[in-house]
Amino acid sequence: MSVITICSCLWPLLSYGAGQPEYYARWMKLPSDSLLEKGRAFANDGVHADSALTCFTILVNRYSDKLPKKEKYICARGYSAMCFVYFFEYFDYSKALESLGKADEISRSIGVEMPQIYMNYGHVYSTIGDQNLDRKSSLLGIDYMLKAFRSALKVKDWSIVNTAFGNTISASYKLGKLDMLAEDWEEYEKTVNRNTDSVEFTKFNIQLYKSLKLMTAGRYKAAINIFDDIIAEMPLDVSHIRYTLVVLEYKAEAYSKMGNYAKAVDCMLRMESLSKKFEVKDAYIEIYRILAGYYKQLGQLDKMEECYSKYFRVKDEILNYMQAARINEMKFLGEMRNIEAQMEAVKQKAERQRVIMLAVGIVALIVFVSTFIVVRKNKKLLAANRSLYDKNVEIIKSEEEERKARKQYEHQLSELRSRLSALDSPGNEAQVAGNEAAYDGEGRASTEKYKNSNLDDDDKAMLIERIRNVMEDTDSICSNDFSAERLASLVGSKYKYVSQVINETFGCNFSTFLNNYRIKEACRRISDIDKYGHLTIEAISESVGFKSRSTFVTQFKRVTGLTPSEYQKMTRSDYKQ
Repeated sequence: MSVITICSCLWPLLSYGAGQPEYYARWMKLPSDSLLEKGRAFANDGVHADSALTCFTILVNRYSDKLPKKEKYICARGYSAMCFVYFFEYFDYSKALESLGKADEISRSIGVEMPQIYMNYGHVYSTIGDQNLDRKSSLLGIDYMLKAFRSALKVKDWSIVNTAFGNTISASYKLGKLDMLAEDWEEYEKTVNRNTDSVEFTKFNIQLYKSLKLMTAGRYKAAINIFDDIIAEMPLDVSHIRYTLVVLEYKAEAYSKMGNYAKAVDCMLRMESLSKKFEVKDAYIEIYRILAGYYKQLGQLDKMEECYSKYFRVKDEILNYMQAARINEMKFLGEMRNIEAQMEAVKQKAERQRVIMLAVGIVALIVFVSTFIVVRKNKKLLAANRSLYDKNVEIIKSEEEERKARKQYEHQLSELRSRLSALDSPGNEAQVAGNEAAYDGEGRASTEKYKNSNLDDDDKAMLIERIRNVMEDTDSICSNDFSAERLASLVGSKYKYVSQVINETFGCNFSTFLNNYRIKEACRRISDIDKYGHLTIEAISESVGFKSRSTFVTQFKRVTGLTPSEYQKMTRSDYKQ
């Protein structure tokens, strides 16, 4: 259920719109503890990540070796809170780890152990392990969660005690390492009577641990009995629904281990129903993936295909949301630069006031400060460009993986249809053949349909898939005479329908749509130094279909945020390393 836990913060992020904080000057005057609480309030509401990060940035910029221990401790908490925003709101794991590193450094310097830092490390590494199927990172995440649990136990921070141990139960079970919790489990069980955190949460952790121990021992019926007790006792409301969903998934797993896939399907359908009722949208991807596997075991291939279709649709939606989150992050970083410029203006004003009193000495100081600022800004610009480059590389890699997955899925569907066709009666085979002919590669039947009626959703979906297939053919789209009419011809449809689908689905006209694909292909060629390293920027531009270098540079900057030269420079720098 890690996907459910981690992606839950994804959907509110898209209501982002607070923009640049208008009261940052007033926030700068707030005491550090008030600034921390204000930032945490913004972070917890799920829609003001930018304002939260502004508060935390102002706070941590106050850090100095000369600060009192209490102020340093608040700065460490500020860095830890920044990790939360970067991780859960912007999905920027590198910045999250960077913030945690600074928080850890400060906490060590003042001799204060902070359980929250360990728990945040656990969240980051567990997520990296889940997403990349990296067992080493997953184990590291468990190790940090246990450190958080033990540290919190010492200071009686019961909220972290419960959260850290609860996360560790599921993570260790998933890796088949539940036995590694034996000693810590004994310590946790002792806290029941003095744990002042949610009684429900504590009881849930205890029941979950016992049930999963039964699962590992193969006592599935006994585990199911505990799962049923948990579900019966858990309130069915927004604040508790995720506990119920977790247990339903484990219950389905237990039935599947017993070979009772029908019961397993019932549990997953119940999980789907509750997710829809309480709008737990991030649970869908896990639900449909697991359901497809159970339907396959039952031989219900039509339902399996339907679940896989839903799975890929939700996965595409999540990818789109994550790309939107990256765009929001870039927008916010630009706003933060404006804020820093205004903060710098305040500093310079103070410096000018000192000049009046300190004369020549302050002039020398201004020269020094100005030089420092220029160097700092240049470094930040380089860092910003590097961040843009890394994000573009990640996006292109992600799209390549999605493309391969989609092709594999299409191939699997084709094989399944062939098998079903072979099993059908001769009459049915004729019907299947007729259906396939109606949707042949040239789309002739679809074209006839479009002549007499508007496109419906099925028509659009079919046309979108054909358009994507053509646009992934670089030989076609990189031809400098490639046009919307040519695309329409290749997909077997009319120009107006192709234009309509592109506009409605991708929110742009054909020219922008084509340029986006060409620029991404240009990025791939610039990155492939072994094959294209001998080509100039102009040659790359021509090779992907641009007739004008200036148009290519403009479009490249629009899509990637970098000029082709900047992108090429970073690529070659990485290549040398």
